[in-house]
Amino acid sequence: MVQNGVFHNYNDCLVMCDGKYLFSSQRGGAGRGSNRKGNTSFLASEAWAQDSVTVNNARIRAIKDSLKKRDPQLRPYFDGGNIGEGKDGRLVIRNMDGLNLKQQNVLKSLVASINKEREALYAEVAKALKVDPSQLGRVAQEFAQVWQQYSRGGWYIQLADGNWKQK
Repeated sequence: MVQNGVFHNYNDCLVMCDGKYLFSSQRGGAGRGSNRKGNTSFLASEAWAQDSVTVNNARIRAIKDSLKKRDPQLRPYFDGGNIGEGKDGRLVIRNMDGLNLKQQNVLKSLVASINKEREALYAEVAKALKVDPSQLGRVAQEFAQVWQQYSRGGWYIQLADGNWKQK
């Protein structure tokens, strides 16, 4: 939920980018958008960024809902520094410190599953926006920027050079 511009759920970043509501979890559309001009967080054209305001379909909502439901499972691993937001829009296992063998296996499975769903989300968004499949990596990078921007303090994000930074 977004209240007064503050994100209260990790996956709310699916909803907002550069002041625009992009991928609303509400049925019936993407919600409201900003008319701000100038720099956007998208590398793509302004037209593509504007189109992203309205992109929303049943498949995108289903993927986002599934990701959101698993948010509570991810939080302890983010808080513990075990995982971080990668530069490519994927979750990355940074370390297994403090985890027993069972927890390590759960984490590996969870991250693989989340990344598979994220890839499906990126493909579905690209399809909805009629973005060439060769540009799927750019779609993923745009999500990465948003997720990193709205990661909580203390969580790790991967910089463009591959190094990690704690927010």
